[in-house]
Amino acid sequence: MALLLDAHPSQQMPMLLFAAVHAEVLARGIAYPQDGAAFIIAFCRENAEILRPTLRARSTQTQRGRALRLPASVPRGGGGRAGRLP
Repeated sequence: MALLLDAHPSQQMPMLLFAAVHAEVLARGIAYPQDGAAFIIAFCRENAEILRPTLRARSTQTQRGRALRLPASVPRGGGGRAGRLP
């Protein structure tokens, strides 16, 4: 998790680290083992220098962040009532 300190302060979320690891794993064609947590920890330790540029340059956007930007006139659920959560 210390790798996240290389990311922009607003992007220091575990999701960014997982996304960087996932992108690198896909690029290498590596299959995830059964014990994913141990794999990710080892992968981060062994590939920290490769992951750092991605963490510095990339960002993530959560669904929660997108929903907060919807105008009040857009229905968000709750039987079609605009701007009200169920």
